[in-house]
Amino acid sequence: MTELLLLLFIAAIGLGLARKLKLPAIPFWISGGLIAGQLDWSVKTTHLEQLLEIGLIFLVFASGMELNPSRFKHQWSIVWRVSLLQFSILVGIGWLVAFGLGFTPREACYPAVAMGTSSTLLAIRLLIQGRKMYEPFARMVIGVLLIQDLLMILLVVILVKSNLGLLATIKGLGGTIVLGTIAWFVRQYFWTFFLRKFDSDEESFLLILLSTMFLFVSASFYFDLPLIVGAFFGGLSLSSFPIQGLAKGVMTSLSDFFFALFFTALGLYAGIPLSIYYWLQAAVFAGIVVIMTPILVALIAERAGLTARHAIEGGILLAQTSEFALVLGLAGHLSESGLPVERISQIALLSVMTMTITPILSNDRVTHWLLRFHPFRNRHAVNSDWKNHVLVLGFGSAGDYVIQPFIERGDLVVVVDEDPAVVAKLQAKGKVTAIRGDGADRALLDQLHARKSRVILASMRRTEEAAGVLKYVDGAAPVFARVFEPEDGERIESLGGIPILNSMASSEAFMSWYKTIGQDICNSKK
Repeated sequence: MTELLLLLFIAAIGLGLARKLKLPAIPFWISGGLIAGQLDWSVKTTHLEQLLEIGLIFLVFASGMELNPSRFKHQWSIVWRVSLLQFSILVGIGWLVAFGLGFTPREACYPAVAMGTSSTLLAIRLLIQGRKMYEPFARMVIGVLLIQDLLMILLVVILVKSNLGLLATIKGLGGTIVLGTIAWFVRQYFWTFFLRKFDSDEESFLLILLSTMFLFVSASFYFDLPLIVGAFFGGLSLSSFPIQGLAKGVMTSLSDFFFALFFTALGLYAGIPLSIYYWLQAAVFAGIVVIMTPILVALIAERAGLTARHAIEGGILLAQTSEFALVLGLAGHLSESGLPVERISQIALLSVMTMTITPILSNDRVTHWLLRFHPFRNRHAVNSDWKNHVLVLGFGSAGDYVIQPFIERGDLVVVVDEDPAVVAKLQAKGKVTAIRGDGADRALLDQLHARKSRVILASMRRTEEAAGVLKYVDGAAPVFARVFEPEDGERIESLGGIPILNSMASSEAFMSWYKTIGQDICNSKK
């Protein structure tokens, strides 16, 4: 009981600081535990390990629940390239650096794997906070996280079973595949049947979710696997629509409670390494993650089809270590190989550093600053002397209706869209000038002479992008921007733009509004 009260006290302070500084709570929980570990408190290791175990189950279960494969089914090519290349290259670099810093070959594997994987919980929360969950790069990020988490599950199984021989390792991997198959079946068929046949209240539904989690954990024991394997696949079985949203609504508070317990207990269990050399090593590892990950992901993702800005945004979001790296380190410590506790402390420090830095870097200002150094940014430069043209930034599902009035008037219409299929279709029709690119890229707006355009129609996914266009144009041309929320419309108005609510844009008013632009606004611009 004393250990639980201590952990809750530390977690409450960490959460308060995180809210005050508007940063994720995870690094504060780990830091609080690390600091508390230096104080002379009598904490029983067995009790701490029990709290770590139950917190770990909820952590891995929630991570699996966040990863819906359907979200990136059209981006499998990008997902596989980014996830496997990022993992293999960074793990290779990390292992060489760790070995060069004095790690044994086996010890070097742990920080190396930590550097090659990214945090599911942190990346998902940053996407939700930034309202970017349905961006193309967000779908890529979610897919990469799923592949990396699956790789980590396999690595944990191999680590635990490798000391028992090749046959035990093969049996462990076979049991993992069986559990994954069961999770897929439950995800595809059981929950659809359940939602149709049963109408349970919130309390009963919570009990059903917890039963699912512990049934999969029990299956792990049956197959003689680490408990996190069952917990992860139990969460993955709940990742489909609509059960995911219902489950998260019921489980969030309970999961957050156990997250706080786990990360605080982990910091308390590991303690702060006393030697400054350990701190410097962790800082070197963190520097590799923060610098190399965005570069690698951006290069791979852009070659696979994403725009430069979205590739950089995805790279920044992935530039932190995974919570599964902490799990792997803990498993290594408890296994027969006996990873020294100081190495777990280093991985914890690495997580704290990267999980604190990533939210600070994950914003549009940093992305646009990094775009300046893009070596191939202007390889498809647009050479034109356009003026009084209609500039459409983002074609959207209603794009054909948007541009039709202008085409009928004989106006020059220039469409910028990130989707190569959309651009190819428009180019084949030949009625407009279609360019593949990022409509919020100031360099491209310069080349398109946006300030000399008759009107700009910004049909972008994020209000920040339309706001950037408004700031660039600075009143030189009227800007109509699609928005999804009234408060976003107020922001567009404050910058001198004309907001169009998406609900309006999907009705008959949308059609008449665009005709008004074509007949009245454009005439006044002439």
